[in-house]
Amino acid sequence: MDPIHPFDAPPPVNHRALFGIIVIVVIGFLAYQYVLPKSQLDFNRGDAAVSGVTLSVQSTTTSVVLNNQFTVDVVLNTGTAMVTAADIRISFPQNTLQPISITGGSFLPSVLSPGIIGSGTASIVVGSGTAGRQGIGTVALITFRAVQIGTATIQVDATSQVAAVGEPANVLTTRVPLTMTITNNPPTAELSASPLAIKTGLLVPSSLASSRLTWSTANTTAVSIDQGVGTVQLSGIKDVAPSTATTYTLTASNPSSSITRTVTVQVSKIGDMVAPINTIDIFDYNAFVSAFINNSSSADLDTDGDIDLFDYNIIVTNFGR
Repeated sequence: MDPIHPFDAPPPVNHRALFGIIVIVVIGFLAYQYVLPKSQLDFNRGDAAVSGVTLSVQSTTTSVVLNNQFTVDVVLNTGTAMVTAADIRISFPQNTLQPISITGGSFLPSVLSPGIIGSGTASIVVGSGTAGRQGIGTVALITFRAVQIGTATIQVDATSQVAAVGEPANVLTTRVPLTMTITNNPPTAELSASPLAIKTGLLVPSSLASSRLTWSTANTTAVSIDQGVGTVQLSGIKDVAPSTATTYTLTASNPSSSITRTVTVQVSKIGDMVAPINTIDIFDYNAFVSAFINNSSSADLDTDGDIDLFDYNIIVTNFGR
């Protein structure tokens, strides 16, 4: 084969091969510019999936008195989401709680669908307005009246939904309920005794021989008095005649709580005017005679308003006892 001379014409170009090379280069360029960035975008979106979106029922107290009203907050924690709307659905025991109202909160201030109260349910739909919201805040407020003693759980229903920017489905992940304890009004009670001091011995007038306990209660279902008195009516009277000083304790209760009241009845022997206590001796006799002569009220042992032989008879009868 003869060598190619420098001035000879070059071999013909393979145009089909060249076109193929150009096509491969263009496809590679387009893949780099469009396909790879989209895949990277999808990958990044998967990394940044929203999490921690929570609806919880909250209150400053977990106890309420029967027949009283109270308000709970429905609080949204958006987590990493940029929330635009929430369809809030609350359930509760209708035999224990009576719903009064449901209104929107300040965190998602646009009410998209007004509050609806049903049988054991309350719902409202709220939105963020012109931009998504991120953070923690109240999205609804619900007012109830407690109508039965016991416990009541207020919970975010499973049908509740939360919408967020860039997310085509419900982003709500956690629902936190609140349990309220409903108690009765605290009981009230009064207890008194008259007289507060009684006498023992012979010839004791009836007015000094016993004391009358008087009591009254409210918001109670059971009342009792110790020292052998036992279960009594919610209000009433009872005559007692203890032989020594005795403290009586009344206990009034209802299913929620109880309260106690006390009164002490003092006891001494009639005619026992000086120490030693509870012994009618010459010193008591001497004190009586002195009071009798001076027409002192301390000699009126039968408390009838007269200082006379009946009083003298009492101290003589009880002498040495």
